[in-house]
Amino acid sequence: MGKLKKVWLNENKLTSNIPSSSIQLSHLVELHLEGNQFSRKIPELKYPDVLKSLDLKDNKLKGNIPESMSKFKASTFGGKVKLCGEQLKKPYADLSDKPTPLSTPTIIVTYVIFIVVFFFVIINIASTMEERDEYLRNLTNFRETLKNVYVRSGSTRKKSIELSHKYSSNSLSFKIKRGLQKGNKNKINDLITVKEEKGAFGFEDLMKAEAEVLGNGQLGLAYKVVLENGLAVVVKRMREMNKLEKDEFTVVMKRFREFKHPNVLTPLAFHFRKEKLIILEYMPCGILSYALHGDRGLFHERLNWQNRLNIIRGIANGLGYIHTQLAANVVPHGNLKSNNVLLTETYDPLLSDYGFHPFVNSDKFVRGLLAFRSLECLQNQQHASSKSDIYCLGIVILETRDSNRDRVFGHLAFIAISDIADTIAAITDIIAGISEGNAITIS
Repeated sequence: MGKLKKVWLNENKLTSNIPSSSIQLSHLVELHLEGNQFSRKIPELKYPDVLKSLDLKDNKLKGNIPESMSKFKASTFGGKVKLCGEQLKKPYADLSDKPTPLSTPTIIVTYVIFIVVFFFVIINIASTMEERDEYLRNLTNFRETLKNVYVRSGSTRKKSIELSHKYSSNSLSFKIKRGLQKGNKNKINDLITVKEEKGAFGFEDLMKAEAEVLGNGQLGLAYKVVLENGLAVVVKRMREMNKLEKDEFTVVMKRFREFKHPNVLTPLAFHFRKEKLIILEYMPCGILSYALHGDRGLFHERLNWQNRLNIIRGIANGLGYIHTQLAANVVPHGNLKSNNVLLTETYDPLLSDYGFHPFVNSDKFVRGLLAFRSLECLQNQQHASSKSDIYCLGIVILETRDSNRDRVFGHLAFIAISDIADTIAAITDIIAGISEGNAITIS
């Protein structure tokens, strides 16, 4: 080591100090340490007359250039450095350990930054508390909904219902525990089963289960409930769906029993009351909207082109099936959007929240359905039709391709196809356009 003449350690991302041992070699002729991340001071050369070639540029060195290196040019120390020395035409600095007093402007700026940060922390805490309070209110409303339904289900029975909250750092959940006193203990059958493959369950099962709020949509709130048998379901409390009487509503909902399509999510059960309850199977991969625009985590990473094309095909096929089954409806789906497309574990799409238009009795809520906000409705004052679903399909296709809502709505022209059959026939061309990265316009 003592007879080493050349040391070349350039472009190695070395950090910390320059090792003093490397520049104190008695036979060292060339030393190249450029392109690293050395910081702090440059140590003195022990044998300056021997060293002929030196390169320390593109590091993060600071302090005074040692006098033993005075024969080397400024280019030796180039880059974004904080060095002082005659070569760099910067006077030698006083590098004593005495701390530099802060100037008055620096102190003022520091205090201002502290106050601003403190203010934003307070705002963030207040916002978090407000969100938590809203979460608690939603859970309380859901508890009361189940409680009221349970109590009304048998007026001759005496019941006591014990409600308790369970709060954890991971999620806010609740348990509804019920105790039945003496009397009839028959199972409550106020839930009408639509899809029997997952088994029958009643309000007792929902009341014993844990639940958490999933979100608040245009038509109501959604809760995730895990039953004792391990089945995870979504309970939706639907607002403004009182256009039909109980018998008519039941007939329409029971018709969903006939729906059997791999891309259409059939309700498991429902309950008729002022705020309708619709129970669906829970999908662990969530909604398409979150996969596209969420936290860019694992769900988004899985959205490769093959999965995106598979999703587009499935949505088109599912919508075609809904148009066949609900051909008599003015708008068969009525609210097709990425929020209402669920993803299975294999990233197959499932359409949900379809066919609700006949139930909605408020013009305000009807206009909130995406099909009633299509360009043909807004610009030409036309009534919504099956073509409005095709407009919504075009948005979902572009959104799935682009993962950018702003660009989708910014470049979206008028979309209208004569019927759903033409749409499915056009999907092949659409997918070809997506694969080539071209803009898509359906006309």
